[in-house]
Amino acid sequence: MFKKSLFLSLLLLSSFNSLAVNYNVKAFLVLDLLTLEKVGDDSTKAEMGYGTADVKFYFNHNEWSAKFKLDIDAVEEAGTTVDLMEEAVLSYRFNNNWKLTGGKGKVPFYTMHFGISERNMMDGGYLTQTYSSMRAGYFKRKYLLTLRYGGWRQGQIHDVTFFGSNQMARRDRDDESRPYLPNGDDEISYDTERTFNTNFQKGFAYKGRIIPSRNHEIIFGAFSYWRDIDPKEDYGFSLAYQFENRDWSVWTEALYGYWSAHPNDRYTKLRQESYNAQLGFLYRLADKWNVGINLEYSFVTDRAHDRNDYPADFGQSNFNDGNLRHVSLYKADIGAQYQVGRNVQLNGGILIERQIDEETSTNVFGNPEKTNAYALNFSLTTWL
Repeated sequence: MFKKSLFLSLLLLSSFNSLAVNYNVKAFLVLDLLTLEKVGDDSTKAEMGYGTADVKFYFNHNEWSAKFKLDIDAVEEAGTTVDLMEEAVLSYRFNNNWKLTGGKGKVPFYTMHFGISERNMMDGGYLTQTYSSMRAGYFKRKYLLTLRYGGWRQGQIHDVTFFGSNQMARRDRDDESRPYLPNGDDEISYDTERTFNTNFQKGFAYKGRIIPSRNHEIIFGAFSYWRDIDPKEDYGFSLAYQFENRDWSVWTEALYGYWSAHPNDRYTKLRQESYNAQLGFLYRLADKWNVGINLEYSFVTDRAHDRNDYPADFGQSNFNDGNLRHVSLYKADIGAQYQVGRNVQLNGGILIERQIDEETSTNVFGNPEKTNAYALNFSLTTWL
């Protein structure tokens, strides 16, 4: 079996060479070497493992290019199936200004810079919880068609995307306009599909980049996503700025999102508004040493469904209590980075968080639950 696989691999490589196809394989790995953390009144604990593990394959042939990305650390969530293939896209470049990309990938909308020693909030980099729907996973694994205009040399890049999710809610056999719910308090189940139906869902996104000079970049975006079973469509806006030279890197971004989900969805909400902000800088002390700080803020206002507003055959989850909830999260990531090798970087820093969580059934706030969290974090980042 091994000999057959080796023969097929050599045959494929020979075919690529005969077609003048350039190919490349890259791996990205983040090892959580050690994290000492204390959250609220909990006792201090130590954690270690790995945060991210991805493998990317690139192919280029004349005007055509392809990219495949495997999310090795993908995990199965309740009601869904594991999907290791995070990206599988094919692109055709018409000329220096126009490119068309189609397949499965990440919808271009926001930027959100990696922190100093930890991922940003949208990528899951927090000790407490944001309870925000503004997450990186929301924009990944989408079937999309993106038309790009411009490039770095032109000083501007514009991406317009039509997309849909690879997760399809199971439908009622007698009425496809409703999800399959044997009982009124059941949670919607999903199947991973290779296509999506525009009668049930569709989304649009835009991301623009303006490069007024070599060191400056202004980024802005917008998106909307409609699903027939949700009360309203989701939408959001982003605005970012980045500066970089030989000594300094500065980044900042503001995000706003509106979300609404079916009363039987796993992360259900009647409506949620999410505000995210990031500000950070990195200073290069020497050839191998960087120091910096990354500050983030998240504010979420969430109105739950009220199960009394729905008939007995759906919307009866215990989470649907009609309450209003406000969650604020402040985060500081202060630390240093050391270049161990050409493609290996050691990160170390202090994480400080403060969460303020208020929930009420009367629309009157005044008794917030406050949680402080601290951590000493060390990680190793590799690009191979």
